[in-house]
Amino acid sequence: MGVQKFARICPVCEPRRGLVIEADPDSGAVGRVSGDPDHPSSKGYVCPKSQAIKASRDDADRLRKPLIRDGDGFREANWEEALDYAAAGLKQVLARRGPQASGLYLGNPSAHLTALQMVVGSLLGVMPAMMTGAAAIDHFARNMVGAFLYGNIGNVPVPDVERTDFFLIFGANPLVSHGSMFGAPGMPDRLKRLKARGSRLVVVDPRRTPTAEAADDHFAIRAGTDALLVLAMIDTLFKEGLTRAGRMEGHVSGLDELQAIAARFSPVRVSPITGIAPDRIVQLARDFAAARTAAAYSRVGVNTQSFGTVGVWAVDCLNILTGNGDAEGGVIFPEGSLPVFTHDAYEGDRPPHGRWRSRVSGAPELGGTMPTHAMWEDIETPGQGQIRGLVTIAGNPVLSNPNAGRMPDAIGTPDGKMALAAAPFLADIPQPEQDGAFAPDRLRLTLANSLQGANDNRLSDDTAFDVPSGCASFNGTPIVVERVRPVDANRNAA
Repeated sequence: MGVQKFARICPVCEPRRGLVIEADPDSGAVGRVSGDPDHPSSKGYVCPKSQAIKASRDDADRLRKPLIRDGDGFREANWEEALDYAAAGLKQVLARRGPQASGLYLGNPSAHLTALQMVVGSLLGVMPAMMTGAAAIDHFARNMVGAFLYGNIGNVPVPDVERTDFFLIFGANPLVSHGSMFGAPGMPDRLKRLKARGSRLVVVDPRRTPTAEAADDHFAIRAGTDALLVLAMIDTLFKEGLTRAGRMEGHVSGLDELQAIAARFSPVRVSPITGIAPDRIVQLARDFAAARTAAAYSRVGVNTQSFGTVGVWAVDCLNILTGNGDAEGGVIFPEGSLPVFTHDAYEGDRPPHGRWRSRVSGAPELGGTMPTHAMWEDIETPGQGQIRGLVTIAGNPVLSNPNAGRMPDAIGTPDGKMALAAAPFLADIPQPEQDGAFAPDRLRLTLANSLQGANDNRLSDDTAFDVPSGCASFNGTPIVVERVRPVDANRNAA
């Protein structure tokens, strides 16, 4: 058959660039990997990560079959044996200790793989579990603001980079990340076009990042003080009469409360803390308000600080107050491949936050997900509800989580533990990369079906969870789309 060209989507990170992969279907050998010029978003642009696809595929250490722990090592197994082994161990934990003894960790790809987002509901439908993951590390604040400000954790405003006249970036480096949480491949070209049309680029970041190097202005703020700077800008807008709601007129409330809050953080007061002179803060606020269109964007540097939620909220308020909320050239709300209602977990007027709390430290959930530390506490701490079964998908928390040094011991203790993707020396079943028919989404659906067994999609009636009955169809397999939630037993009330 010879070498052929295949149009594919890069699976490595959020921008999901289009690729053209040259490969021999007969031998499976991969040749050149290049950008797809016909892809509507990336338009042929690729980053260095895509060039590692061939090396990763050909790596001698790459897993090609499931492995099951055998003594101090592992032995190869086929998929049926591995999935039955995993399901049997997890079912044993559920039978002996109840659903509160299970944990689920989702790695970063769960944010940009639609199939994975859909099938996780299937797994939770038959194995209710404490869920945490990479989202709880780097964008919980963003989700919190989505829930309380816009009514849904999935409502994330993204900057309209191609049409804005003023791009204000807080704690982000899109030249390297390619626009985390708004997935804009080819960011170097996008920012070149922005500069070429006379638009202004301003970066607020303690570090002189590549994006800061390319900016018209760089505000080297003291780390962890972004919320104070933005509140001082908001205070300036109110005092100088520069506020306007624009398209969001009639859809906003609480402006008097916001004005009173911002008044406590004048530019003069926050300057010694932020390291930014009062006159620069005032002028930044004036310039942002005066721009025909402007977009303020915050990311990891704001999300992961002590007052990250306040910082993200304040940046969103800045957009709204200057008429740039839900506006061309400002920040807009895109429609993804998954409808946003799939993230809607409201109960009446109550946002999906704090409906239940973790067993050890009482940490509140957000949208059904716990902070990562709550998982490890529940694994380490004996007592009713101690996690004894763990599933990890597309993540390696032993390397990626804060205080990761404690995790090998924690993960090594649960009986009935299994992992679909974790460090091979810790996992009962490390997950090999997928080729062909057994794609990751099918693997997880099969695991869920194995767990389901003869239970007809229900756990025992005396569990602490309500199992929803609503289902959708994905590749012909029923999957639960509603998040399972605890009702009372073995978890503290919010």
